[in-house]
Parts: sequence; structure tokens; C-alpha cells
Amino acid sequence: MPNSIQEDLLQHPVLHLSELRENFVGKNSACSKRYKKACRKWGDYFQSPVNKAAQTLESAFNFNEAGAFMDGDTNFETAKVALLGWLEIKGGDDLIEEWLRTGRPLPTEKLDIIRRRLRYETLTNDSLYDQPICRLVHGDQLRRDLDYRVVYQVTPGQSKLLNPQPDSRERPSAELPTKKLNRSQKTYWGISETFQSLVAMFDSDLGTWRPSKDPNETKEFIRVTSEKPGAAPLTPDELNIYSPLRFWSPPPAFAGSVFHMLFWRALITGKDLFGRDVVKVPTEEENPVKEPIGGLNSIANRARQYYVVINWFNAAKFRLAAYDRLFETLMAIASFVGGNGRRPDSVLCEIKDLVLGDQTLTDLLYPNYIPHHSKKFGEFEPLNLKLPFKTVDKPIWELARGHHSEKERDKPTQVSHLLKFLRDKALELIIWSKYQMEIRSVGLIPCQYLYRVELNPDYAPVLQDLVQKYGDSMGGDVADTANSLEGSQQQLQINDYIIKAIEKKNINDWVILNRVCGGTNRTVFDQEAWHDIKCLKSPRAAAASSRI
Repeated sequence: MPNSIQEDLLQHPVLHLSELRENFVGKNSACSKRYKKACRKWGDYFQSPVNKAAQTLESAFNFNEAGAFMDGDTNFETAKVALLGWLEIKGGDDLIEEWLRTGRPLPTEKLDIIRRRLRYETLTNDSLYDQPICRLVHGDQLRRDLDYRVVYQVTPGQSKLLNPQPDSRERPSAELPTKKLNRSQKTYWGISETFQSLVAMFDSDLGTWRPSKDPNETKEFIRVTSEKPGAAPLTPDELNIYSPLRFWSPPPAFAGSVFHMLFWRALITGKDLFGRDVVKVPTEEENPVKEPIGGLNSIANRARQYYVVINWFNAAKFRLAAYDRLFETLMAIASFVGGNGRRPDSVLCEIKDLVLGDQTLTDLLYPNYIPHHSKKFGEFEPLNLKLPFKTVDKPIWELARGHHSEKERDKPTQVSHLLKFLRDKALELIIWSKYQMEIRSVGLIPCQYLYRVELNPDYAPVLQDLVQKYGDSMGGDVADTANSLEGSQQQLQINDYIIKAIEKKNINDWVILNRVCGGTNRTVFDQEAWHDIKCLKSPRAAAASSRI
């Protein structure tokens, strides 16, 4: 299990992020070699998460705020050189250049080259054995077991089983028909891990219950329907509730990238990566003592909603994301969309629904009893996977917002836009594979070591100023050029402050990780944090609670 340095670190009541990055991965391991150099350049704070990670790759790839690849001539040439260098292809390659410029699907021989490279770069279970992995989690994702004094991390699927009523921050109950709460779990698990991973990849683009400002916009990418008469479709937002794919990574990537990507945005804006409130502001009925809302939603309290979990890879049920399979699936969908003589300028809302019934896609999107075996799970009802173009019933099918050029921004989405969208997601996979950021986890995971993120009171006023700047940048009429310019300048000031703090490791002075519980003796070190965590809703936990 942990080496002496790791054990020594975990005995400290306080951890710093730089300690995780510099001392926590074992020596002479594949992880140590892969993450030898820390990520120095972080990029702009308000960029898309994809661009944030891409900025660490010597600015080879640039994406806009929507996560769309910015394919200007300068960026294209830089990205082309970087991509061909990564693939160890000397000279030019017309087919890869065409894919990078237009999204035209790659032929099989080029796909194989990228797939082999992704497979080579992905860490294996053996290389992660006895290595720590970290995750930044919100307190809502944790449960404590009173019998065994253990904190469990709850994956989204398990959370649905524990809490039948959805979190109001994720789904306003007024918009949620009752029948959707009682859907059989088997429908979801009848889809392969590859498809589940794809759904999670699209989580920031799809699956949100936030109302769209554009009445023509839809965020539905793939519709899952049952052949059973009268069955309602399983929508992306429901799939994302269960999605077991989230942001994990070995400590160097976690402390150098993932923590900052997920934490500072939530701290300053009050919204997490997926637009959910960091602090749930109670209604009048939920707040009978009339506690001041400002204190509940203070920057210090926002920070206290987050915890850092440290687990050993082999001590819980983890599965590495199969980047090569995900890439292959994206390319297969792109080939399917662009096939059968469809013109790139065809408008999606005028195309009939495409059923993903191609044999290649069927093998990728449905689970098998045994890998590479054709027999399917018999206990799951047959499902149809569709790209819903015609039946969305909107005059404009607007999935790929931000993936248009400036001149085409007000036009309906075309096949060419969707191909670029799939290309951008494929590039995102290549970037994520550099950090091994996505590792699937299933069920209830016992947290071996749990730390609460605490904000240093001395730095709270400084960060509060950044919160104020953010509020000012979002105020006023965004259509007003002067206000928009002023807001951009204020956001740049926030960017500059956060970036310099990360690069100079001043973050160690801003936040500390206070030990809550962990170790073989299951000792609780922070009783206040322990009691803030919800009890595990199980008969055993309920019995234990009644004895206290």
C-alpha cells in the first residue's frame, strides 16, 4: 500500500496541494514518469474546461468558451503540427489535416493510428496498482456510516437509489413528470460503458434542465427509447444523473489541473462546472429561523462544501476510461451521420431521425456478456438509440452552438456543424488522455482518507473582491458594448490573479485540506465536518442512528 512518504503525509492534520503533486506518487512507476512535469500554464479562468487543459499542452490547441476548436489559420497550423508530432507522423497528412479542418471522419487506417496511440498512452490497471487517486467532491456526494465510522462517496447512479427525489438544484420538480422518477434501472444498465462515457462527456453540453434562452435550441444528442409500447424516452439528463464517469486523476494531474479547474470557478461564481449552485439556498419553509442567506452563500461556506477524497486504486472498484473505444465510437457516429450521400450543408432539422443500428455502433453501444462476444444481455429490454433530428419538432436543431463560424452563427445547424462538434469531442478525448482524468467508479466507495477544503480567513477578503468583480462583470445589459467590454476586463483581472497564484503556489496559503477521517482505525478527526455529512440511508445506518 502507501510508501513511507505517502504514509507520513497522510498523518498530517493538514495537506497542501503542492504536497500531493510533488510527493504523493510512488517512485519509478508509470505514473511518476507520465506526470514528471507539472502543468505550468493554466490559461484563462473563464475559458471552457477543455481549453484550460489544452493550454497546458504548450498552447497547441485552442477552444472557445463552448469547447469548440478554434480553427483559425494560426491555431490550425499549430494544432496540426502538435497532432502529427503526437502521432509520430513525419511530414504532412492530408486526411488528418482534413479531419482537423472540417471534421470529415477519418478512414479506418488513420483511426487505427490514433486508437493505438491512445491505447499506448492510457495508464493500465497494473501501473495504477497501489497508487493514490484523488477527487474533488461536493458534500452532497458523501454519506457517513454510523456503525463503521466510514464515509462513503456516492456515485450518481447510487445516489439515485439512495435519494428517490432528485436534487432540486439539478432538476426543478415542476419540470419533472412523476413517471420519470420510477423508470426501471435496467434500461440504463442495458447500455454499454462506452455509451455511458459518451453521455458523461457531453454533460456540460447536454442533460441540463436549465431553460434555454433560445426557443429553437435543443440539448438532446442521442435519444434512448424502448420498444415497449407507450414507454417514454430516456433523456440525456436522466442518463447523466447515473453517469459513473467523473473527474478523477493521479495526484500530480489532480493537484496541477483538476482541482483548480473544478474548484475556483465554483468558489468565485457560486456555480459548479455543470451550472449547479454550490450552496443550496433554503426556501422560507426550509429556513424557519431566518438565518441570513448571505452567510450561507459566503465564499468561506462555498469552500466548505468541497472535500478531497484520497483512495488507493486497488482498494475500490475503479475502471479506467477506454479512450480508444470512445474515440472509435465518436468516429463511427460521425461516419454514420455523414454517410449515405448526405451533403455537408444539409440542415439537421430536415433530416429524418437516424437510428444507430449500424453493426459497428451496435457492438460499441450495447454491453456483451463477454468482451468481443456477440451475445447480448438477455434481461434488458431492447433499446433504440437515435439521433433525433426530425422528431425534435423545432424549426432549428441547435446542438452545436459555438461550433459554427461567426458568419453562420444565426443559421440552422448543418451536418458539417455536427461533424465539427464530434471532431471537437474527439480532440477533447486526446487532451483528457494526457491527464487520465476520467476513471469510472461504481456504487458506494469507502473513502480511505477524506479532507475538507478550508479557506484561510486571511485571504477571504481578497477572494471576496474577486467574487464582487465577477458579480460586476455579469451585471448590466450584456448587449451594451461598454458594459460588455468592462465586464471582460474584470474577468481578465480575475484570470490574472488566479493564474499567478497557481503558478507561484500561493494557493497553499489560500486553502488548506483539513483531515476529516481516514486510516485503518477509521478515526474521525473533525467532528463538525463528520456531522455535516448526511447519514447513509440504510437499515443498518438507521438502527445505529436510533442508538445514539
